[in-house]
Amino acid sequence: MHRGEYYCRMPPAVLSTGISGFDNILGGGLPQGHFYLVEGAPGSGKTTLALQFLLAGREQGERGLCVTLSETAAELEAVASSHGWNLKGIDTLDLAAAGDVLTAAAQYTVFHPSE
Repeated sequence: MHRGEYYCRMPPAVLSTGISGFDNILGGGLPQGHFYLVEGAPGSGKTTLALQFLLAGREQGERGLCVTLSETAAELEAVASSHGWNLKGIDTLDLAAAGDVLTAAAQYTVFHPSE
């Protein structure tokens, strides 16, 4: 780069989480094109966050896939219904019934074993 030249980097495109206050904290939403892991105790809102994200994407004309390891598709529908949401147009892959495959020995994690 020469003196007098300016390097202008475009900020990454962001995707709304579907939660305006959370988007505000994140500077507009989640940077597009990345993998995000949401971890928390039962009842902490992970499913609600995921569904809001998928619903926000649907409103933008995007397709969404909800992969669930612990809740059945019917349970996801019940969570959505409790919030007055309709999951029409959002695909669900229910792996909750595949419990035999999800043994501790068969699981993968993005965490180092010491974590």
